[in-house]
Amino acid sequence: MQAWTSLLESTDAALASDGGQCAIVLATVIGTRIVGASIGDCGAWLVDDRTADLTAKQFRKPLLGSGASKAVPFEAELNDGATLLLAFRRAPQARFARSDLIAGARAGTRSAAARLSELPRLRSGDLLDDVAVVLCRASTR
Repeated sequence: MQAWTSLLESTDAALASDGGQCAIVLATVIGTRIVGASIGDCGAWLVDDRTADLTAKQFRKPLLGSGASKAVPFEAELNDGATLLLAFRRAPQARFARSDLIAGARAGTRSAAARLSELPRLRSGDLLDDVAVVLCRASTR
């Protein structure tokens, strides 16, 4: 975990003079452990028989590149059949928590990623910002 927070904090300092800022979530799976860190509006969720927000304690601002961001580490156990979801956090939690989307994430389907990536879309059809969704399903097979 410390490696991810150190990487993000040193990157923040290096980018501070360039003027650009962004949110980020980084994670790696080592054996059956998920370790990572996040800054801003990106999040990580572990989806199995329940949904756990691994990045619930992160700070929305300041963002990476501000020179003042705070990377927040996380870790969890990745059980067989569980799905790790990395995504932009701006979608209202109520829409994210819909059972059909969570069920799709549990299945690890491509259609679930496509549907999840549509959640931050505004009524106008525009997206608030760039959107990325990553679903990784654990399997011991």
